[in-house]
Amino acid sequence: MTHKAPKVKAVAAAGVSAPDAIKAALPMQLNEFARLHGFARTAVSMCIHGRQRHDRVRDALAEELGVSREWLDELIDGPKAPAAEAGGAPKVA
Repeated sequence: MTHKAPKVKAVAAAGVSAPDAIKAALPMQLNEFARLHGFARTAVSMCIHGRQRHDRVRDALAEELGVSREWLDELIDGPKAPAAEAGGAPKVA
C-alpha cells in the first residue's frame, strides 16, 4: 500500500499560494465548506488569506484537508513573499 500525501501538500509544494492551494485541495467550494461547518464564508476566506485567525475554521480545514493543524498554520502564516523566493511551502512529511 502506497502512502499518498494530502493534495494540499502537493499543490503547496508546487509553489501555489496558500489560499489557492487550500481552495484547490478542498473537495468543495469555500461557500459549501463554510455552510457545512456553520461558518460565514467571509470568515473562511479571511482565515485562509491570513487576515484573521479563526481557530475553529483552521481546525475544520486541517481535518478536511488531511493535514495537521500545525502544518496548516505554517502554510497560512508563513512568508507572504512568492513561494519561489520564500523557500516554498512547509516541508512535506
